[in-house]
Amino acid sequence: MEKDNKLVMLKFTTPNFLREVSAAVRIGKPCIVQDIEELLDPALDPILLHQEYKVEGGLKQIRLGD
Repeated sequence: MEKDNKLVMLKFTTPNFLREVSAAVRIGKPCIVQDIEELLDPALDPILLHQEYKVEGGLKQIRLGD
């Protein structure tokens, strides 16, 4: 079903993991992270908690990582 939407499937071991997640979110692609453990990477918290902020011009952004 999501094949038409170009589903992005990632693992935490994927090279440039955070960059791939960021690109998927930026252009609105669905993203699945496989083989997660009990603890998630804290860099994903802003996405999971919808921590948006507004910048000049009224654009909403989410800051990932540091």
